[in-house]
Amino acid sequence: MPTILNRLLGRFIGSRAYIVNLSGEESPLTEGMGARELYATQANLHAVVSFLAENMAQLPLNVYTREGETDRRRDRESEAARTLYRPNEDQTSFEFWYAVEVERLLMGVATVWRIPTDDTERPNELRLIPREWIQTVDYETNYAPAVLHITAGTGGETVAIPRSEFTQFRYYTPGNPASYQSPLAALRQTLTEQIQADRFRTAVWKSSGRFNAYLTRPKDVQPWDKAQRESFLEAFRDAWRAGGPNEGKIPLLEDGMEIKPYQFNAKEAQYAETKQLSREDVAAAYHVNPSLIWHTTTQTYASAKDNARSLYADCLGPTIQMYQQRINAF
Repeated sequence: MPTILNRLLGRFIGSRAYIVNLSGEESPLTEGMGARELYATQANLHAVVSFLAENMAQLPLNVYTREGETDRRRDRESEAARTLYRPNEDQTSFEFWYAVEVERLLMGVATVWRIPTDDTERPNELRLIPREWIQTVDYETNYAPAVLHITAGTGGETVAIPRSEFTQFRYYTPGNPASYQSPLAALRQTLTEQIQADRFRTAVWKSSGRFNAYLTRPKDVQPWDKAQRESFLEAFRDAWRAGGPNEGKIPLLEDGMEIKPYQFNAKEAQYAETKQLSREDVAAAYHVNPSLIWHTTTQTYASAKDNARSLYADCLGPTIQMYQQRINAF
């Protein structure tokens, strides 16, 4: 195996871990965040992408040989069957295809490298090439790259991978068939609104989320000056704070003062409705029925069964067909 290739493989299987730059795409998608940071911080996006990836990865990748026009036989011994069953020495089939699908759903493209090995039992292994590793692309046609130039990490050596050694699973970009487009592009506005709503909610809870009561004093009593007001507040807070000398005791208020409870009303702020809309938008972008992931009050056992059936027919069916055709063809 070439020396440069050995060094690059060290990025996959060596002790040096490749640290992903979370905003390492050409430009941040929204709020200064790239696809990977959005996946790490946005719960709705993480739920949909991981749900799809897990359900795709748990499907077996079986290999068959055709016998006549109407029959086929399960193949367990061929190079293709052994490679798909155990893609590489570090990952199981589930782990590998889960990573591939997460990469495709977030970045719009997943590049799988078929690397020759010296192992006669497994002459090839499959490795997922992170999007950040791809530096430049040489095109032979308008539909597929001929050569990928990849670099693992900062300052690493660049390796040219010919088309015969890699396969890409990607989304189509209108007007640019050789490129790809992440579904996150259509979610930019939704994610921006959700990030801003989360920031506002966090600020509210930090400032007033724990503010559950306040004191009132009648206007017709003798007024306090600033020093008297601050002295009373400081003494009251110190005495009835958590761990204070009067914790849990009933305060005695004078001059017609009252303690009135106050509760922050999340319903009036419509946080639940905003969250639900964000969930539905993210699920729609990935063609997922939201009730498959999030429980709803209207869901019944019968509808849950129908949703589970439609998952593989309507939701995952096209993706399954795409993987099957590209693996068979390339």
